[in-house]
Amino acid sequence: MSILFTVEQLPAEERFDMIREVTAATWVPMECASEFASDFRTVLRVSGPGAVQVAVLDVMPMTAGRTPKLISRADPDPLKMFMVCGGGSTVIDQGGQQAVLAPGGSPSTTRGARMR
Repeated sequence: MSILFTVEQLPAEERFDMIREVTAATWVPMECASEFASDFRTVLRVSGPGAVQVAVLDVMPMTAGRTPKLISRADPDPLKMFMVCGGGSTVIDQGGQQAVLAPGGSPSTTRGARMR
């Protein structure tokens, strides 16, 4: 199965909430915020049958967080990868440590984290 989702067809004020809902349903639930929320633009591609899934998000700058409560709502079985593929870097706070992920970096989605 493969899903492609864009928000450009939606009114600007509905885009950020919609991408949060779609990301939670197709990828993992996250708390999200962005200074660009009023006119957010993104493309989300999710693919991979069975226990391995890959999601590609081309997003505007944002902050995303995974709390223990949100993690417990997600299916624990599939392997889900998050990888910085281009553009700027991503700063992640996870397990009491902070790292800057440049393209090619990948954190775990099964532990609490804050990404920006």
